[in-house]
Amino acid sequence: MKADGLALIGPLVQGLLLALAAQVMFSLLVCAVEGYVPDGVRRGASIVGTTLAVVAVAGGLFVG
Repeated sequence: MKADGLALIGPLVQGLLLALAAQVMFSLLVCAVEGYVPDGVRRGASIVGTTLAVVAVAGGLFVG
């Protein structure tokens, strides 16, 4: 029984690290795009970027 619980720690840590990496990449992307995108387009780009980040984090947690 103890081995079953300890076996889950590796995939959990891997998923959390992948989610953290996705969040950092998203933050860097937002900082880079903020200066180049006009104000009117920024809202739509923000929604698309947020959706992609959520998909990346969820995928990392399910796969990892």
